Amino acid sequence: MLLFRCGDFYETYEDDAEKAARTLGITLTRRNDDGTQMAGFPHHALDTYLPKLVRAGYRCAICDQLEDPKLTKKLAKRGITELVTPNNGFKDEDGAMRHTMKREEIDALYRQLDNFIADSTRQEAEEHKAAILEIKGWLHKRMQEI
Repeated sequence: MLLFRCGDFYETYEDDAEKAARTLGITLTRRNDDGTQMAGFPHHALDTYLPKLVRAGYRCAICDQLEDPKLTKKLAKRGITELVTPNNGFKDEDGAMRHTMKREEIDALYRQLDNFIADSTRQEAEEHKAAILEIKGWLHKRMQEI
């Protein structure tokens, strides 16, 4: 599941949004312009919601803003900052498991990013293109390390 930082919220889209809404008890919404399903929660509540997703069996990639959006006239640069899964690694104080990604998880994230692009409007795809390319580059680099 991709948790995509948008301003003060982590957003999920389409299938991930349905799963997040059901698991976390948050509202599932749709964009007015294209009907894309969305569900999100405030960024400061990540420590509350992330363990719930992991305990429900979801692998989560957290895509954060890597620069202050107030300091750029473009969209803030984003990238994967954390990967959390229920099956490998060590437990933090909330019981979430954190580990280095496996090849099949990287492949799944590639597919999810491609689905996000396909489901986006042309404007959204252009706005997020740099972030998505950077994420894919990071995933490719991790793939080489495996």
